[in-house]
This record gives sequence, structure tokens and C-alpha cells, in this order.
Amino acid sequence: MADGTAGLVASLQEEILAVYEDGLRLTGLAAAAGTGSADEVCADARDMLIASSSWRSLPTTLRRVLAERDAAEQGRISQAVADERRRIARELHDRMGYCLSMTQRQLELYDIRRSTDPAAAEGHWSGAWEALRDSMRHLRAVTCTLHSRPALHSLDAALRAYLQSADTADVTVTVHVNGDESWVPPRVVDESFLVLREAARNALAHATPRSLRISVDITPYELCGTVLDNGRGFDTTGPVRGSCGLASMTERADALGGRLLCTSLIEVGTRVRLTVPLTGHGVENIA
Repeated sequence: MADGTAGLVASLQEEILAVYEDGLRLTGLAAAAGTGSADEVCADARDMLIASSSWRSLPTTLRRVLAERDAAEQGRISQAVADERRRIARELHDRMGYCLSMTQRQLELYDIRRSTDPAAAEGHWSGAWEALRDSMRHLRAVTCTLHSRPALHSLDAALRAYLQSADTADVTVTVHVNGDESWVPPRVVDESFLVLREAARNALAHATPRSLRISVDITPYELCGTVLDNGRGFDTTGPVRGSCGLASMTERADALGGRLLCTSLIEVGTRVRLTVPLTGHGVENIA
């Protein structure tokens, strides 16, 4: 047994004896024990307790309890570390990964159009620089332990701003946000935006859709967001390209107490549906 544990066990034993003696005095048992002083009676009772088999087995019991406590604490620490690693991975993928992907796409479009449409190419060059600046900002946030971020003022505006910056030239895109966004806590707005944006980004990057629809329905009790495309679809039973993004979306939904459901049919399209309960939020704002 380690010296630290041995000392702790000995200290606990002394505390138990002290409490035992105090209990004798408080209940009057020592004074009622017949002849002899209370101190003598307590000393005799202490000796009898120490000689008992239960007392002899106490160090083993204490060691086991301490070992179980330490194991549980180590488990909590390991789980906390794993949770933090997943959280940082989500932030890197959903924020920096998006910005770097946007930078790459804007530079590709710049290279394609610089000889045929210099004005459009210049816009793509500016877009690449803006996306790169965003990636540096998110990197600083990660290295500063993900300090508080400004809350999104509008889920609808954030989704539309993303789609304006994305390459949707050959895609019919619609966005509908129905309901009062004031019913949604800021953190839920922020996390829901990241989930829906990632679903839309995956569709535009991998599905080659002709149309993309993002809809969000908000009630005082639930936020329900859907990203629907009519692209190539994929086999949901096998490995999925970009599955890191799907895992990140699922983890964000779980962290909100919500659910993410992805359904897809080959050559038909894909639907990603996010539902988040809002019970306890917004109800007091109903007129």
C-alpha cells in the first residue's frame, strides 16, 4: 500500500475512534456504565472495538473504497479528456475546416476565371482572403481554449450569408426559417447553424445537386431543421465520404439533447434532419 494511502487509512481510523468516543459521551452510555470514570469506560470500549474482527478488516475495506474512488476519478478525468478532444475536433472541422475548404474553392474558381472573367476572378480572390482570415480567427479561438464567441443574431441571416459565399451557381437554393428565433437560446442557434451549414456544405461538395432546400421550423418547444438535396445520394449502411462531418453533426445534436437523422437514396437525394427540444425556453415569451 502506498505511503499516502496508508496515512489516509490511519487518519480515517483515528477519526472513527474519536467519533465513537464522542458518541458514547453524548448518549450518556459512558456515565451509565457503572463504576469508573467516563474516560476509563471510553478507553475500555475503544479497546473492545479495536479487538473486534470488524475493526481489523476496516483497513482493507478503506483501501478498497479509496481504490474504487481513485479509479472512478481517473475514469472521469479520462472521459473529460476524451470529451474535450472531441469538442476541439468538432471546432477544428466545422469552423477552421470550413474556412480552409472555402479558401481552396475560391482559389480554384479564381484560377478558372482569371483569364476569361477578370472581374469575377477578383471577387473570388477577395473571397479566398476573407475565408483565410476567418480560419486564422478560428485558430486563435481554439488556441485560446475556445473562448466565448459572439452569438449569432439570426439563424436565417447566417444561413443565407453562408450560401451567398458558397459556390451555388448551378444549384437552385432556398432557405425558409419559420417561427420566432427569440424562442431559441443563443447556444442552440449557434450549434444548429453549424450542423445545418455542414449538411449543406456536404451536399454542395459531394452530391452535385440541382436543388438544395434548407428549412427551419421553430416552436416554443422544438427547433426542427432540414437540409434536403436531390443529388447523387449515398449508401448510408457503408463508409461515407466526409463521415467526420456527419459524426461532428451528430455529436453537436447530442450535446443539445437533440437528434440528427440522415436518410439518403442513390440517385434520388439526401435529407439531414436536426431536432432540438426547447422545453423550458421561449414559453414565457408567448403572448
